[in-house]
Amino acid sequence: MIDLDGLETPDHLDLSTEGADAIEWAIYEYLPACFHDVTCFWQLSSSAGIKPGLRAHIWFHFDHPVKGGWIADYFSAEGVPADPIVFLNDAQPHYAVDPIFSNCADPIRNRSGILEREHDAVPLPQIEQHELRVTAKSLGRGDALLDDAFGFEAKLALIGDGPGLAGFHRPITSAIMAAVGATARNGQSVDDDALKAKLREAILAAPRGPGRTDSDIERYCSDETLDNSIRGAVDRAEEQIEVDQVDRPAYYPAAKGTTKAAEDQIKGAMARHREDGRSLAQQPGGKLTSAIPKTGRGDVEIPGHQDAAEVCRSARFNLPSLQPRPSSQQPLRLQAEPLGSAGRVASIVGVKLALSVNSETSSH
Repeated sequence: MIDLDGLETPDHLDLSTEGADAIEWAIYEYLPACFHDVTCFWQLSSSAGIKPGLRAHIWFHFDHPVKGGWIADYFSAEGVPADPIVFLNDAQPHYAVDPIFSNCADPIRNRSGILEREHDAVPLPQIEQHELRVTAKSLGRGDALLDDAFGFEAKLALIGDGPGLAGFHRPITSAIMAAVGATARNGQSVDDDALKAKLREAILAAPRGPGRTDSDIERYCSDETLDNSIRGAVDRAEEQIEVDQVDRPAYYPAAKGTTKAAEDQIKGAMARHREDGRSLAQQPGGKLTSAIPKTGRGDVEIPGHQDAAEVCRSARFNLPSLQPRPSSQQPLRLQAEPLGSAGRVASIVGVKLALSVNSETSSH
């Protein structure tokens, strides 16, 4: 349902007898082209004929389902002067009935009807919602402007009709939520009277569009409207605080023990690692002991005439017993000090292995 309020109609249209013509004029004048030539049901609102301007509800079928927020942003981007409140929820009931007049006749002869046109459904464009909001913000339209308004004062400044403003309902409720949320997070209670005074000052000073009547402004400023909004904001803020303070189980069990115990554990592991390296370096003979396999593609034989640098280039070690193995993304790194005497050490990916080499290899 599209809700149009207070649109100024051409002089040649008489709402009392030409409601259908006024609706068709509004569709072609204000709605995007995809709404043209589409069948719709229309109804002049209860205030039509009493308040100035065209005030109407128009129902369309869409060719595919969309969320209410998408429609609101689409209309903002297209500059459609429709009330966005009716689109805020994906499923929202709307009550529309003809008014009852006492002791006088209805000034409107026919308040509803069907415009039968070529198409049964509106072929809405396939546009991402964030693109619509970017467009609306770039044009200074609609409540998309609230995305970049942080805090009470910034939201308050967007109240009003016209370019660069976000209307009345959304910035008012957003400003109330910002004020209530800030005080609740600080463990304080909002000062209702002071908050309402600031809101009323901004509402009364805000620019109004042609369809914004004095009764609309009075309703926004009323205690009933503001108190309901403040109570609703307080309830939502308290619910959010409760959610934020809920103890959530860790994904992994928390570590137990002290920092000192953890440091001692790490030092012990490092000491054992060094001891293992020294034990390996002290193995007798001129080649590695059985800690490294003697058969298979990992065999390492160091001829007495081979240069140490050549050993670095050609030696390949297969160490299935040492974990973890280097990943396929990290090449095996082999560094060796010149092997001039027994007990020199070659380092393979951070694990030191002693190569016991006869002293005569250094004489080559």
